[in-house]
Amino acid sequence: MASIWKPPGTKNWCARFRGPDGIWRNKSTGTPDKTAAMKFAAELELFSKQNITKEKLRRTLETLAEIATGAPVTKFTIDSWLSHWLENKQRSCSAGTCIAYTATVTSFREFLGPDKLRRGLDFVEPSLIQQWLKTIEREVTPVTARNHLKRLTGAFAEATRNRFIEHNPCISVSSPKDRNPPEKPAFTTRQIEALLKAADNEWRGVIFAGFYLALRLGDAVSLRWKNIDLGLGWISVTPEKTRHLGKRARIPIHPTFRDYLISLGGQDDPESFIFPNLAKKKVPGQSGLSRRFSEIVEKAGIENSLLRPESSVLKRSHKVRGLTFHSLRHSAASHLANEGVPEEVRMKITAHSDRGVHSRYTHHDERLLRESIAKLPSLSR
Repeated sequence: MASIWKPPGTKNWCARFRGPDGIWRNKSTGTPDKTAAMKFAAELELFSKQNITKEKLRRTLETLAEIATGAPVTKFTIDSWLSHWLENKQRSCSAGTCIAYTATVTSFREFLGPDKLRRGLDFVEPSLIQQWLKTIEREVTPVTARNHLKRLTGAFAEATRNRFIEHNPCISVSSPKDRNPPEKPAFTTRQIEALLKAADNEWRGVIFAGFYLALRLGDAVSLRWKNIDLGLGWISVTPEKTRHLGKRARIPIHPTFRDYLISLGGQDDPESFIFPNLAKKKVPGQSGLSRRFSEIVEKAGIENSLLRPESSVLKRSHKVRGLTFHSLRHSAASHLANEGVPEEVRMKITAHSDRGVHSRYTHHDERLLRESIAKLPSLSR
């Protein structure tokens, strides 16, 4: 049976135990405590006589670590780790980003089921990630599937950094490729004018911001008067999507949008929202601003093709249409391109998020940016 002994000149006990091949082995216990060292030796011998499985190996290593350190090992199941990771994200990310992370975690949880969720983190293998990815690919675009894989990769990367698992199971999984990506739709000038007629006054301003400033919906409704300089004719804003890059967009105000802003009140308070009613609402969700914009598109009589139906895999309860508020960004970029505005200037105006392209930006003087914005059509309300 196992025993312990102390080599001359050392303070820690050494375990002596017989391996499954009948050969005696010596292994330092790493502790001067005789009782703990004896437990360590007994565990080593018992383990060596068993049929080794990954789960048994994990439990034995945890036991040995607890004996050696005298402190319990932090343990996570798949389910508890995902909950822990989401809680951390909720403290550091925007509400919209948290919704995206939650959707990914919900999808993966439902794919695994309650029994597998109770397993340890090392149960997750690349093959399991690949099966999950194939499941969601049936109902989402390759771009969306890649985003879900990227988020889950982040969750397991954090577990790897904290040494709760040895390897990230997502790293070796290939991202789905979009071999025939659909052309990004854009509104025509006539369709944007129809939107303006179908919208109330605040929504008209937000639509102007989407087209003339190429802002995303969340950034548009979050505009405050401190972002506006009507005297010099500039708007300065830091898009939420690229806030972590510290990238601030400075865009000339188109005359049509300037006239709209002048007609509004509340300019004396720099902290007040330009669109106070819409700023209180969330962008996603059943009653969110994205859904409300889709209703304005329908009210305007604009045909809006269906890209994806309701999703049972990702619990998306609404249909995804081709024309969204984001299409106004494409409309602005398309108009500027058709007017011969250089690509780097268009990307400066639209605050493009590609870091590689951003690093190659050149300095643009005010005159060039103003001339570019002026090439966008003046919309009639």
